[in-house]
Amino acid sequence: MNPVISASIFDTLGGLPIHPLAVHFAAVLIPLSALGLAFLVLVPRFRKSFLPLVLGFLGFAVVLAFVATESGEQLAMRVGYPGEHASLGDVLFPASAGLFAAALGWFVIWKTNRPKQVQLISAIFVVVAAIGVTVLSFLVGHSGAQKTWENRIAETNISAPIDQPTPIATDSPIAVPVVPVNPEDPTATPTATAKPSASKTPAPSKAPVTPSTVQLTAAEVAKHDSANDCWSIVRGKVYDLTSFVSRHPGGQSEIKAICGRDGSSSFLSQHSGDSQASSQLAAFLLGDFNATIPKPN
Repeated sequence: MNPVISASIFDTLGGLPIHPLAVHFAAVLIPLSALGLAFLVLVPRFRKSFLPLVLGFLGFAVVLAFVATESGEQLAMRVGYPGEHASLGDVLFPASAGLFAAALGWFVIWKTNRPKQVQLISAIFVVVAAIGVTVLSFLVGHSGAQKTWENRIAETNISAPIDQPTPIATDSPIAVPVVPVNPEDPTATPTATAKPSASKTPAPSKAPVTPSTVQLTAAEVAKHDSANDCWSIVRGKVYDLTSFVSRHPGGQSEIKAICGRDGSSSFLSQHSGDSQASSQLAAFLLGDFNATIPKPN
């Protein structure tokens, strides 16, 4: 078992992955808290009774978003990178944390009776942020469900093939003509019977396993976890960053931290939308996660 996976508290609970549990709680609590906050901003008469409760739920939702993000990375190391779902999920935690900070700021402005214009601007910002986080949480949940269920649902929609008549097997002998050894011999047997022989289809042979290839699994990546031998998984692809550790502009520690593990979250938090960083990373590509490639020298 991959030691990086087994050592994480965000990996499994009772033998089952933590991510589905955390992400379902987050997918429900984050939009409910965000919409509840927007409602209280727009309807002042309910603030005194419900605002502390909504802020508490929103703070807990931030914790759930963090757990969902971390557990999602651990699950990706086991089953593969989920693409768009992971990219959106990486944004949900900072977005929900930002909404919580904005809510606290608006709460302070409202309680201290700041100028009306300041209250209005902060209220508009919080409402827009709440709507944005709600939409983002929906997209995260939808992309996860799509990745998990789309192909399986499509399989159930395939039309059943038209039934074809099944040939009836028979053991009746088939007449086979036999040519006599001596055509002038009148005692030669004109015909003989024989049963058809069943043809045997040889079983397909497995491709030979050679020592010259390597499969880019999480367990294999975990073997390369030092500055002198550094592999990492970023957005479903495996990279050999060994030669880049000492040349990273942000310092060696940033690269060392992702050696032997999934570094998608770290990369996106620093270089999301940075085409130059993505182009530079591509120079160290080994192959897709779980792909089999020739063993690097």
